[in-house]
Amino acid sequence: MYHHGQSPLKGSYISLDTLDRQEEMRGHTYEDTPGEASISPLSPLIRHVGSRLEFSERSSSEYAARETPGHPDSDCQNGNQSKTGSRRRMPTGWRLGTMLAAALTFVIFLINTILAVVFTSSVRQSGYSGSIAPVRTGDCGAIKSLATGTHILINIVSTLLLGASNYCMQTVSAPTRQNVDKAHARGKWLDIGIPSVRNLRYIEKRRLLIWLCLGLSSVPLHFVYNSVFIVSTTNHLYRILLVNESFIKGEPFYKDNWSPSEPGLVQSLQFIQEAVQNDEYEKLAPDDCIKAYAKSVVYDRANVVVVLDPTEDCHEFKNLTIFSYEGSTMHCEPPMNSSIYASLLYTASFTDITGTTDWFSWICSLHSDEAYRSRQPKCSDGAWKNQMSPATWAIGTARVEYCLSQKPKDQCQLNVALNLIYVVVCFNAVKFVVIVFLALSNLVNREPLVTIGDAVASFIDSQERATKGMCLLSSAEVHASQKLDENQEIPAVVYKPQNSRCSAAVSLRRWLLASILIFVALAILIGLLGYGAYDLTERFSRGDGQSMWDLGIGTINPYTVIGWNLPRLGEASVIVTVLVSNLPQVLLSFLYLNLNGLITSMAGAIEWSKYGQGTQRPLRVSFPKGSQRSTFFLQLPYRYSIPMLSLSVLMHYMVSQSLFVVQVFDKLTGLPGYDADYPGVDKAITVPAYSPMAIILTIIIVGVTFFGIVGLGRVRLRDGLPVTRNSSLVISAACHPLEGTSSMDAVKWGVGLTAEDQVGHCSFSNHEVGFPEEGKAYS
Repeated sequence: MYHHGQSPLKGSYISLDTLDRQEEMRGHTYEDTPGEASISPLSPLIRHVGSRLEFSERSSSEYAARETPGHPDSDCQNGNQSKTGSRRRMPTGWRLGTMLAAALTFVIFLINTILAVVFTSSVRQSGYSGSIAPVRTGDCGAIKSLATGTHILINIVSTLLLGASNYCMQTVSAPTRQNVDKAHARGKWLDIGIPSVRNLRYIEKRRLLIWLCLGLSSVPLHFVYNSVFIVSTTNHLYRILLVNESFIKGEPFYKDNWSPSEPGLVQSLQFIQEAVQNDEYEKLAPDDCIKAYAKSVVYDRANVVVVLDPTEDCHEFKNLTIFSYEGSTMHCEPPMNSSIYASLLYTASFTDITGTTDWFSWICSLHSDEAYRSRQPKCSDGAWKNQMSPATWAIGTARVEYCLSQKPKDQCQLNVALNLIYVVVCFNAVKFVVIVFLALSNLVNREPLVTIGDAVASFIDSQERATKGMCLLSSAEVHASQKLDENQEIPAVVYKPQNSRCSAAVSLRRWLLASILIFVALAILIGLLGYGAYDLTERFSRGDGQSMWDLGIGTINPYTVIGWNLPRLGEASVIVTVLVSNLPQVLLSFLYLNLNGLITSMAGAIEWSKYGQGTQRPLRVSFPKGSQRSTFFLQLPYRYSIPMLSLSVLMHYMVSQSLFVVQVFDKLTGLPGYDADYPGVDKAITVPAYSPMAIILTIIIVGVTFFGIVGLGRVRLRDGLPVTRNSSLVISAACHPLEGTSSMDAVKWGVGLTAEDQVGHCSFSNHEVGFPEEGKAYS
């Protein structure tokens, strides 16, 4: 006799060669499994199990045969034809699930294919020959809203694809009864009811191939899906005219002051004056003008005419050498002969903007360059706010009356990357074909034990004598088992309440993997945040919390561009930037799958423990018969799976806003001649960028998710049934039912009626059973 919690495994075992000969006599032929040369710590236990491996009613092959429709001993021949026939015509369980997964994958594939065809045709008809081209152009606010909605939809779709793929991968990795028997005979046990890599060594090669196809096809999808649509922002390089009221009225300016040094400039100035006369420029009050142009990337404004109070001497504008951009010209004498005081070309393009530390400095112009340079903070660091008053904003000594601003039509573009959408369609097609084959073919899945209920039903109907007398065997005892005396009999076990929590249902290996993935994810996020805070502090003095908050979430600005030595121009820059930006998406997918496995294990343990208390409960199986129930989304109830999918969508979206693709297009608008030939114009730069606030929110979401799962692990399980940790061996040991028990009726696990001087036995039964008594022995 031993106490519950100690190893009961004191029994005989035989060699694997002997087992093979026994199995051949029973009609079983097992192929060697790679890796069997290494002896598992469980080998003594399961060798003991294997030495007694036979079924009290029929062998596993007979069981499988009798479950096959048309077999003489199938349900249809046992008087249940009327009850089960309709159910067999209507798919249930994992087969229904895989059909739904196939339907979902097909709908997504169809939509992706239609979009690829439509976008390709539209792009080619518009004259674009490259793989990246605009599909919508317009106001930046509308384009960014469209892009946000598109990215949310993409993350929903990609999460659904990942969920469908994970569903099918769990189904195809679920062992059959024959796989379980084979593993038990080899000194191993298999996982039941959870996504499992452990099982892959024991399932058939065709099922392993399906599993690999589903898993590997997810990787490129998460690498590129979020970058199929890219927003490109136009950064308008603009000309600033300092004028008096007479320019607005159409009075001529002294052309001889401009034409000798800069040919073509006069034409540009006349073009602006004509546009102002035609009311093509919008009038802005000084405060509104400052707000419109106090931006490092000006996407919604272009040329600006700043109307100043009349001045008698404009020599002071020559001293404003802060206007050091190419094309700056200051000629205004004699002032009575010209309505233009100065013409300035603002050319802080995004292609070289990372080397600039003070943008839109013309707004903060003072009397001299020396006075300007001595002022802190600089204009782009907040000094522009000091100009926010009609009485204080002045350029030189001239007070600004108002501005006339050009508002361009095309500000932003939503671009489609055709090569990336082709990749999505290709691997979407792979998933669809594989899932359809899995759903419709009987060559892949043959009666897999997908849920714990499937395994319980199998072991009730076909008991494994090797585990008889171990009714209180737990997963902890399986892991702690050692090689003991071969000739000792298995003693009865003294029941002792375990007071286990849900966390005990998860293997240490799974907890370690989850912890490592969480640590790596948080390390990457915190590292990127630290890099950003350091860069913002050292280069721009913007590393404080308020400054990072002001940068927003997923916004385009030069402060958060990642200045690595990556290609910036051409389609090569897009490919490199997409791969860099989406690396965290792949890690997040692995993290989701692992956390999903954790919750699945704990949810299964909660359901398992309920069979030891209350009234009889029907088994939840893939293909219900009699009183049995159908399955949830595999082993995970919807109250867990739906929040997990929602969290996955949220995390993927926040990661897409934490590290993202930025494409900026420098453009001079509405200036023929001189300005149109400005070097560097009409070239798009593509770089990765980050958002500090999005990173912080992602860290919070990942942390809350993990600690929420840890909190679920603190929930206590009901006493009675041993914790299985999804082990096929523990489930088998608990399933030696009392006489007359049918898996098709409601069952409960407990102590059968025995004489007081006899050792009790715990198992499933359709009849009333008692609760194990503390200090009493059971076998």
